[in-house]
Amino acid sequence: MRYHIKPMVKTLGIEKCAGWHTLRSPFTSLLTDNTENVKVVQQLLRQASVLMTMDAHAQVKMQDKRRAQLRVVEETRPPQKKTA
Repeated sequence: MRYHIKPMVKTLGIEKCAGWHTLRSPFTSLLTDNTENVKVVQQLLRQASVLMTMDAHAQVKMQDKRRAQLRVVEETRPPQKKTA
């Protein structure tokens, strides 16, 4: 904590008291963004269940939500007729 987390928090300009739990959500999001298995993420965070891990700590990026929505729209939209 003293040698890794506190210096990083100071470098980032965060003035609030920060500890290991402060970094759980960003850590979870980075792991899931890198497509790590959710069971691996759960065990790294030492949580009792995958649901707890994902509900409490995972954050979704807006661009990922938009990309998912676009895929659904593209799959359900009727094909466009090409004009010559």
